[in-house]
Amino acid sequence: MTEKIKVFGGPGCGKTTIIKEFYQKYLLEGYKPEDITVLSFRKTAAKDLVDATISYAKVEEKELRKHVGTIHSICYRLIGYPETMDSEDYRAFIDLNNYGKYLKTTGKGKNDAEESAYSGDLFDLYTWLRNTCTPLEKWKKYPGVKNIKLPASKVSEFFEKYEEYKKQTGKIDFSDMLQTVIDEQITLDTPILMVDEFQDFTAQMYKIFEMWVPHCDSVLVAADPNQSIYEFWGGRPDYYYDFDAVEIIRPETFRLNEQMKNFSHKILKRVGMSAPETKARKEYSNSIFRVRYDSKLPVYEEEFHLVRCNYQAHAIALSLAKDGKVFSGLCGWSSEEIDAANAIILIRQGKAISFDQMKAIINLFPLKMLKIKGSKADFISKLEREYRPELQTGSGILTTRILDILNSADPTKGMVRDGALFKAKINGVKNRKELITLKEVKNRAVLTIHGAKGLEADAVFLHTAITPRIQKALLSPGKESQAEARVWYVGVTRPKKVLYLVTDAGKNYTLPGVPSC
Repeated sequence: MTEKIKVFGGPGCGKTTIIKEFYQKYLLEGYKPEDITVLSFRKTAAKDLVDATISYAKVEEKELRKHVGTIHSICYRLIGYPETMDSEDYRAFIDLNNYGKYLKTTGKGKNDAEESAYSGDLFDLYTWLRNTCTPLEKWKKYPGVKNIKLPASKVSEFFEKYEEYKKQTGKIDFSDMLQTVIDEQITLDTPILMVDEFQDFTAQMYKIFEMWVPHCDSVLVAADPNQSIYEFWGGRPDYYYDFDAVEIIRPETFRLNEQMKNFSHKILKRVGMSAPETKARKEYSNSIFRVRYDSKLPVYEEEFHLVRCNYQAHAIALSLAKDGKVFSGLCGWSSEEIDAANAIILIRQGKAISFDQMKAIINLFPLKMLKIKGSKADFISKLEREYRPELQTGSGILTTRILDILNSADPTKGMVRDGALFKAKINGVKNRKELITLKEVKNRAVLTIHGAKGLEADAVFLHTAITPRIQKALLSPGKESQAEARVWYVGVTRPKKVLYLVTDAGKNYTLPGVPSC
C-alpha cells in the first residue's frame, strides 16, 4: 500500500523545506539517496532541491542529480540518455522538406511557454499536443491554430515526416523524453517519490505520475494549486485536488506581510477561488502602491519588473536603461555589454582596461576604425596571449578617433551596434564612477510573471498591461478568468517588502483597490 501525502503551501510557506525534512526522514528510516526521487518543474527549482538535499545525501552532486531534478531529467535517465535533436537537425529537417516559409523558429525552445501555445509554429504545435496529451489528429484544438501557415491538409503529413526523420537520425526531441516513458510503460526505479511544484505538471507529466505512484512505497507532493498557471500546456489545479492523500497545510508565509497576503487572496476571491488562511507578519505601514508607467520609480537593491507578456519587456528595459539602471532577464545586460560599459567608464576616468573590456570595445567598432590587420577574431586571439592593461593614449589599439568617441556625449557613435536599447544602456551608465558588477545586474531583473514563478525580490514592480487576447478571454467569466487570476496571484506574491502596481496607458488587468502612492 503506497503512503500518500500532499502538502498545500502558499507563496513563501516553505514547500521546499518540507521536501528537505521528509528527505532526511526517509534517510533515517534506512532508505539511501539512490532510493529517493525528487522532482520539480523548473531547472532552477531543481537546483534548489539539490542544494537542499545534498548535505543529507552525502553523495557527489553528479550522483545526486540522477535522482533529484526535473521530470525530464529523470525520464531521460530512465530511457538511457539517447541522443537529442539539436538546432542543426531541425534546420536539416526543415530544408529537406521545404518547410522554411511555414515556420517561425528553427526548433524547440525559441518561444516561451505561453507564446508557444499561440505562435502557430509547427514544432510548438507538436510539443503542445504532447504536453496536453491531445491526439495528433486533433491538432485543430491547438490555441494558436489560426496562426499556422501550413495548409491544413499538410499538417498530418508534417507530423509523419517529423516522426520518421527522428527515427532515421536515431534522435529524440525534448517531449520524447516523457513520451517514451509513457509509450513503453517505464516505471520509476526508486521506492520514494517526492514532487515539488506539483501544480505545474502538464497532462503528459501527470500521466507519468499516475503510472509511477502504485509502484512506490511513499509519494509526497507539495503544491499551491492557486499557482497553477500552465493550463495552456495542459496543467490543471485539479491534479492536486484529485490526488487522494493525507493533506498537510503549511500555516505560515515567511515572505509576505499581512497586507500582501490579504491582497493576493482578494484576487482569488473575486473569481470564486480561495486560499487557506495563513499567518503572515504584520506591517504598520503601507507596502502596496499604485503608480503610472511614466512615474519616476524608486530604486531598490533587489527588484523585479514583471510583465504579463514577453513583448512588453523591451519598453520596460528601455526605460530602465535610460535611467542608468543595469538589469538581467528579458532584454537584460549581456556579459559583453557589461565589459564594454566598464571599459568606457574606466577610459573616461583615464584608467587602464582589462583584456575582456578591450575585446568588447574592439568588437563594437568596424575594422576600418581600428589599427589592426586581418580578421578581428585572429587579432583578438593573438592579443589574449600578450595583452597588458595600460592607459589608452590613442597610439595603441584604440585610436585617438575611437577614444574621442568614447569620451564624447554619445560613446556609441560609430559602433557596429546601433539599436535604441543598446545605445540607452551605454549612455545611461557612461558617467558612472563605479564599475558595473554581475551582482548588481542580477539583483534587478525584467521577467514575465511566468518566468518569475518560484522567485522573490525585495521590491516588485508589477506592470499590469494586458493584450487584446487576454482582455477578450476575461470577458468570459469562469475557467479563463480564474486561470488569469492565478497568474496575477503569482505576480503579486513575489515581493518580500514592497509591491508597486504599474498601470499602463492601454488596457490593464483590474486588481483590487490599494492606496495611491
